[in-house]
Amino acid sequence: MKKIVIILLFVWLSLAVAQSQNMCYATEQEYYAKIQTGGAYFYSSQDELTSMFELPYSYFVKTKYATDKYFSATYKNLNGYVKKEDVVRMNGNPQQPFASATFKAFVSNYLYASPTQTSTTIIDISTSDILAYYGRKSGEQLNSQTNTWFFCSVEKNGQLYYGYIFSGITDYLTNIPENTETFEVVKDSDSGEQNKQIATLSTKTKIMLIIAIAIPSVLILYFLIKPSRVLASKAIKNQKREKKKVHHGDYFEFDENEL
Repeated sequence: MKKIVIILLFVWLSLAVAQSQNMCYATEQEYYAKIQTGGAYFYSSQDELTSMFELPYSYFVKTKYATDKYFSATYKNLNGYVKKEDVVRMNGNPQQPFASATFKAFVSNYLYASPTQTSTTIIDISTSDILAYYGRKSGEQLNSQTNTWFFCSVEKNGQLYYGYIFSGITDYLTNIPENTETFEVVKDSDSGEQNKQIATLSTKTKIMLIIAIAIPSVLILYFLIKPSRVLASKAIKNQKREKKKVHHGDYFEFDENEL
């Protein structure tokens, strides 16, 4: 039972530390980051296998906290991640941070969950639907000219849907105007970033972090020390009992108070 309690306390301590790190990340200032290279992708998680689309060159994402290799980011109304090496954070607010291109389909089709016709269909697309462009991604090649699919959104019946549509059946204009906005580059050290965020925490937040980490630490220490105290106490009691025994030849006489 004691081992289980100690394990649970260790888990609690780990969660408290993780929460404290998240609180530090949450305090980091948000910056717009410019896409200054081709092949910069927007990811649904911190994993290269979760790329959603290639971000339009010269536009921006809004970055939040930083991890080892990624920034938590927002593009239009989507939350995800971008690689640190693919963007440059800048100290300014662009007038048009995101590409605003729209297009239609030549023929009725579907919005797909991934860039292939064998994936799940999200919703029917008609030739009158206006699709908002987010980015592009290579996928199933449905004609001899291209294998490019567009990640886009469409609003139907008051609801916004996201998915992929094959570029070969759209009237999309391939040349999005370049965004020439630029600002002072934010120069921050990755190694000192977390310490810098801790320093900016409010006194109330710091107290909460100390309590969250200290309580399970004290309990763990208590349960580790308690067994040795119990054994020591039993040893003292046994010594007292031995002293109460009176030896008479071949038998022992016990104190009546023990009977």
